[in-house]
This record gives sequence, C-alpha cells and structure tokens, in this order.
Amino acid sequence: MHRSVMLRRAGCIASTMQSVVSPGTYCSPGGPQIMSKRGVLTFNKFRQMYQDFWKPPPPKPPYSHICQIGDPVLRGKASPVNVEEIGSAKIKKIIKTMESSLKSYKAIGLAAPQVGVPLRIVVFHFPEDALKTFDEKTLKIREMETIPFKVFINPAMKVTSPNKIRFPEACESIKGFSADVPRFYSVKLTGSISS
Repeated sequence: MHRSVMLRRAGCIASTMQSVVSPGTYCSPGGPQIMSKRGVLTFNKFRQMYQDFWKPPPPKPPYSHICQIGDPVLRGKASPVNVEEIGSAKIKKIIKTMESSLKSYKAIGLAAPQVGVPLRIVVFHFPEDALKTFDEKTLKIREMETIPFKVFINPAMKVTSPNKIRFPEACESIKGFSADVPRFYSVKLTGSISS
C-alpha cells in the first residue's frame, strides 16, 4: 500500500520520534504539522492548546478565594491607593470581589492583601443574621452590634481609649485557628470611603 507523504525536509521521520506520518502531515523544526483549513497547526501548538483546555491559566488578583498564611502578598507592606484611582473600575472591581469574599466566607472584615491585592483597602460587615449566631450573654459581654458594609481606602487608625479587651478571634487567612487577641476598647478609623 502506497502512502503519499509530502516532506518539507529530509529526515522528517526521525524528528517525529519514528512515528507514522500520515497524509497531510508535514515536518518542520517545531515537529510534525497538520494542515487544516485555517493553516498549519504544529504538534507543539496543538499540545499547548490541549494543555490549556484541561489546565486553564492560574487566576489573577483580585482572587475570589482568600490567600492563606505563607502567601508572600500577606507578608508585604500594602501600598496606598492613588487618590485619582479611588473611583476607577479597577478599585471598584477589587471592592466588589472583597465584598463577595466577605459574604461567601461569612467573615467580618477583610483587607485587600487577603484577596491578593497589595493595596491599603479594608472592608467590614457584621449583619443582623451574624448576631443571631451568638447567645445573649456573649453579645452583652462583647458589646457586639451590627455594622453595615463599609469600605475604607488608605485607612488610618487612632486609639481613642487605651484600655484593652481580650476576646477570641479568628483570621480567614489562618483557617482553622483562633486565639484570644488583645484589642483597644475604642479606635477611630479614618480614610477615603468608596461609594
């Protein structure tokens, strides 16, 4: 049986690792090529397309997940947000992602580095339904109350009461652990508030 094989250069069969070259397949320095209606598709391009299909590229920040301990973005110093960028689509996207993560993880507060963005943005939200998870005694001792969704860009904190209180807290970036954390009884938080 005779096969009609067109070769671009001599020794093509050796470059295909001694595999059978079918009609319509050509060899080049990049490996065998398959002729299609749209042009030439090399084996390497096909392999990359196949890998990309099954293994998509990693996501880019802001992430829909919360970064965990060991991620370098959590150890770095967050940069201030330029005043001109506060109302930009980029900042709005970061805030929207942070709000979505806050709700899906049922967290009370998040900082932008926790979603992979090294900027000085924090969000808080403590809704009514979160209060219902605590008993009356705990609510009274901790003086807990609801906090509507708030965003602070380039926040600054000023201590208004030097007395400290200590209650158990957890961090979404250190999943599964909690500890008694000392906090100032009262602080004033200032910064640009995004609408």
